[in-house]
Amino acid sequence: MLAKIKAKNQLTIPTEVMKNLHLNIGDDVNIDIVSNRIIISPVILIEREFWNEKMASEVKEEYEHYLTNKKEYKVYDNIDDLYDDLDTEEN
Repeated sequence: MLAKIKAKNQLTIPTEVMKNLHLNIGDDVNIDIVSNRIIISPVILIEREFWNEKMASEVKEEYEHYLTNKKEYKVYDNIDDLYDDLDTEEN
């Protein structure tokens, strides 16, 4: 897909990309440069008042477990599949 950089360095993200990534106006994204490519990734920010050392420790512990036990985790192609799976587990 082509897009044009406009005044004030603005770039319009095509509607198809917005829909596929479930992005909405006002969402936050991270922008990285990798091998001369721009990588734009959706992010969810956690407000500082909700983050504490206990939570950070638990997240780090779970992430380390994930790195050594990846087969225990299910990977979803999109958020809708995750929600469908959660709905199935509840019933």
